[in-house]
Amino acid sequence: MLTVLKLGGSLLSPERAGAAGNWDGLAAAVARRAAAGEALCLVHGGGGALTAFLAARQIPTRFHQGLRVTDAATLEAAVMVLAGAVNKHLTAALNHALPAAGAAARAVGLCGLDGACIAAAVADPALGHVGRVTGGDPRLLRALLAAGFLPVLASLAAGPDGPLNVNADQFAAAAAGALTAARLLFVTDVEGVLDGAGQPLATASLAALTQLTHAGTLHGGMLPKLAACRHALEQGVARVEVIGAAALLAGPAPAGTQITLGSPA
Repeated sequence: MLTVLKLGGSLLSPERAGAAGNWDGLAAAVARRAAAGEALCLVHGGGGALTAFLAARQIPTRFHQGLRVTDAATLEAAVMVLAGAVNKHLTAALNHALPAAGAAARAVGLCGLDGACIAAAVADPALGHVGRVTGGDPRLLRALLAAGFLPVLASLAAGPDGPLNVNADQFAAAAAGALTAARLLFVTDVEGVLDGAGQPLATASLAALTQLTHAGTLHGGMLPKLAACRHALEQGVARVEVIGAAALLAGPAPAGTQITLGSPA
């Protein structure tokens, strides 16, 4: 059984280096799961690192409905930061942690352009070079998994004219669907999906999350995450969960919010 594990970009931002839940700690937690025999494919964001990179070069950052507006300069930066610095540093951390945990797997850093494994089309011209996943060819990822490797995917997809920046949650849902994963695990900087009182929900149906959205409780980056959860469940992924980084670090059965298609049990 395969788990697609998505690490939120806020967990990989420059200011998290040396802090609790840092890259080494996250890599060690992933390595423990691999050592226990869990087949894993990792998808990561990198929004914090990208924003810092852009700010240092006085390139403005704009968002629309939770998605980063990506002009040509921002796309070039996204390729350098997401598929470059973030992906390779995370891959290196995993390849240090995996043998230390006794795992046979080794990490391979990729993005959706490699083997055209995740393909996309322009989502909305107003967003610029932002992609909506349209498919892809999962043969490369399946071959790596079959050979015992752990793919580490940056959320850039193959567009008709070159790279497209894809929301990492939506990218992870597409990868989970293409690989017929049994589980999709979103790891964030909060404990799960929070209700109106700020408390994590143990279980939430898509209908309940839509109500929270209409009430204004869920907004910003949670909107594409909700769409990603829906897409994964409708693609046949059996279990979709949102958990905090602290829960991932704590053990193999982290507490968080399980997202369901129907009403909560």
